[in-house]
Amino acid sequence: MLQGVQNKTKLGALALLMCLMLSVPGMAWAKGEPVSSSPYDDAVAVDMDDGEYVVDVELGGGSGRASVMSPAKLSVLNGKAAVAVEWSSSNYDYMVVAGKQYLPVNPSGNSVFLIPVVAFDEPYDVVGDTTAMSEPHEVDYTLTVDLASVQDFDPSALSSGASSSSAAGSSGTSAATGTESGSSASGGSGAASSAPSAVGGADVTEESSVSMPWVLFIVFAVAAALIAGIAFGIVRGTRNR
Repeated sequence: MLQGVQNKTKLGALALLMCLMLSVPGMAWAKGEPVSSSPYDDAVAVDMDDGEYVVDVELGGGSGRASVMSPAKLSVLNGKAAVAVEWSSSNYDYMVVAGKQYLPVNPSGNSVFLIPVVAFDEPYDVVGDTTAMSEPHEVDYTLTVDLASVQDFDPSALSSGASSSSAAGSSGTSAATGTESGSSASGGSGAASSAPSAVGGADVTEESSVSMPWVLFIVFAVAAALIAGIAFGIVRGTRNR
């Protein structure tokens, strides 16, 4: 009887240790990997045909040193709108809109993000994480998208008519220096397409809302549960004998 209890205790402790060994790395990898959401999930519905357009945008908040290019490319998919925000700097590594994180859609140059338009004609809150300072820092901004300014997509409107919309006001924190000249957010064809594919010359790929590290974490958790089940099965078999 005593021997059975001791075996059960040892195997139970072993199963718990295996669960921790398998689950902790998965949790660490999942935490360290930013999640990029689809920009259309939280976007406002708009009475426009699916395709690509140009629209005037205005940046507010921050320290006034950063700016975004205007006009910008507006993409409509399934009746929902997303805007390509091109910063005056390459120092932005992610943005947060409506509580979700978005990663750059271009591999080089000024940081470009395809983010949802959650409201037209009124400022809505966005966060930009800048690496221009000694350590990464999130800065609060607002973005206003002017619905009346929407025009059919024309690359020349982005390259020749673009100007910088600077963030006015101060949040008490310093944003990117904005000393780099803003490159145009051009690319794509003159005709509207049903699935916008390019922003700032870079291919736009909508990333899954479930990143690979979370998949690995789930695999680790399932493996840990199996090991725990096998261990307790052995314990029960030992006790029956």
